[in-house]
Amino acid sequence: MGFSSVFFSRQPFLGFVRCAPGGRPVTYPRRDIVDAICYLKRNGGVWRALPVDFPPWSMVNYHFKT
Repeated sequence: MGFSSVFFSRQPFLGFVRCAPGGRPVTYPRRDIVDAICYLKRNGGVWRALPVDFPPWSMVNYHFKT
């Protein structure tokens, strides 16, 4: 991914979230979702104008609101 952050390079365990056995597999890594949220905050963009390098805007918006 072309959008990296110094903050996330210092957080090696950001993407490892334990879930219950037998749960639904992760579609997009959490790191990509958090990077997309930080990209929006940094650039002040709109949700639907996320670059194609990130997960879909609806997925990122869902995780932002929860």
